[in-house]
Amino acid sequence: MPLDEYRKMLETFLPEWIRFSADIQQKTAGCSTLAAALITALEINKRCRYDYTYSHNAIRNVLHDGIALCWGFTGCFNAVMRQLGYRAEPVFTWDLGGEEHAWSALFIPEQNRWCEIDVTWMNNTHKDKRFIDLCFFDCASGDKEGFPQHYAEKPESVLLVTDPPVIDLSYSKGIGYQYLDHSRVVTEITHLLSDQFRLTFDDGSEEILQL
Repeated sequence: MPLDEYRKMLETFLPEWIRFSADIQQKTAGCSTLAAALITALEINKRCRYDYTYSHNAIRNVLHDGIALCWGFTGCFNAVMRQLGYRAEPVFTWDLGGEEHAWSALFIPEQNRWCEIDVTWMNNTHKDKRFIDLCFFDCASGDKEGFPQHYAEKPESVLLVTDPPVIDLSYSKGIGYQYLDHSRVVTEITHLLSDQFRLTFDDGSEEILQL
């Protein structure tokens, strides 16, 4: 990108970024790490949809264009969480059905573990309607049986040089494991108080989620 175009892009992007991150900081005040992550993921998905033209793949595309590929979703999530003071790292692979994919790993200090959050695949479609796929919030890429479409033989991450050194894939009580039944489609998540959320399903039923 030529320098003049880059400067013009920054003039537009930086004010959007400041407003967006400040809004999330306000909404996540007093929340646990997982609750802050869910709020951040939902706010990103409110603003952005997946780019099936495969031409937008940057953080600025999420906020400015409202359309991005996985690295845009992932980079935006990680940048916001880091700005809030959390440890967020990228996870990526080249062997997911022969395609590249990126998602996030977030350290949960309250539980002393890493969890994986795929903000891109949380934003899904069902019967031509967008819905929130909680299977990809606090999921595990190493769980081949539970997440066959998200399994990677060799996911690579800078987590290999952090402490704890790797994602704990043995943890099996994450939020994602509660919603493997895709017949229950979450159409709306409403943040109630602190770490409490109301889930609304496509059949009109509701459920309270406490993180």
